[in-house]
Amino acid sequence: MPPRASPSSALDVYAGGQVWLDSRGDFFDNFAEVGPGVRYLPPWPGNRQISAEYVRGWYLGRDGRTRNPFDSDYDDLRATIAAFSYF
Repeated sequence: MPPRASPSSALDVYAGGQVWLDSRGDFFDNFAEVGPGVRYLPPWPGNRQISAEYVRGWYLGRDGRTRNPFDSDYDDLRATIAAFSYF
């Protein structure tokens, strides 16, 4: 019987960013975000990951059909548990 591979895990630390724009100019679809994150891939069977990231965001000052009732910038902490399947 061939030897089985031992389970392994990984921990990633990253910096990310994104910019979203739309043609209608709604404030909630026009923003920029940057921030650090951490992602853990546990040694469980299958493809799973747990991640958390902090983002600092800015609305880009476009008021289309809806005016922005919030401040022009925001902070957010996001956590995700994901399971992937390939077929």
